[in-house]
Amino acid sequence: MVAFAERHAQIAAVAWVEAAPAAGGLAYGAVSWRLKLERRLP
Repeated sequence: MVAFAERHAQIAAVAWVEAAPAAGGLAYGAVSWRLKLERRLP
């Protein structure tokens, strides 16, 4: 990903692409789930 971004002169885009999964994890953790973990896991 870094090489692709460098080749296309979009180095700043790498930070956004790598931060996206972290933001998804934070959003997932902030959800107040109704189902127990045992029901969500499968």
